[in-house]
Amino acid sequence: MANIAGHNIIATATPPAGDPIAVGWHWATPSGTFFVCTSVSPITWAEVGGAGGMVWGDITGTLANQTDLQTALTARELTANKNAANGYPGLSAGSKITGSQQTYGSGANTACEGNDARLSDARTPTVHAISHKSGGSDVLLLDELGASTDVTTLNASTSAHGLMQKYPGGTTNFLRADGIFAVPPGGAGTAKESFIPFVTLSTEVTF
Repeated sequence: MANIAGHNIIATATPPAGDPIAVGWHWATPSGTFFVCTSVSPITWAEVGGAGGMVWGDITGTLANQTDLQTALTARELTANKNAANGYPGLSAGSKITGSQQTYGSGANTACEGNDARLSDARTPTVHAISHKSGGSDVLLLDELGASTDVTTLNASTSAHGLMQKYPGGTTNFLRADGIFAVPPGGAGTAKESFIPFVTLSTEVTF
């Protein structure tokens, strides 16, 4: 007698007739025909398969005696637990978990729905100015910002640093210390040549 995968199998040419035999035990002939014991009083054997293998659907007897099959059946999830509390979620026609089986919310172990306000671009961003400052993780470079506009809000003044004001154009005005472009005192004028007259001395001059 051998025990294979939890089944007691007797291999003989003739049907076993004595103890120990129990309901659910199997008998295999040399030709490969399988029988299962369905009764011990009297001992009755029922064929469960022809040559070449056993047909599980034909097994009779006590299910608990089929230990490997019983273990597999015990471990399975009952269909009654589908879409039930503490059970398992079923899938919709679109192969998606139904809303009743998924907990939505903003806390731990919850999911965010597609229409959640937190996914909208209109939401207030988290404070992160420090990341854009010098030494931050996402520094903004001045020369990579967009083009400026024609406003004077950030212009430098006599009381604070700031941006250079817009050039007024022309060639006669100059920037004064008070931040105003103006014509210098005396007018812009024009450049003139200057010269030092030469004097011929008749005597040697010592400096």
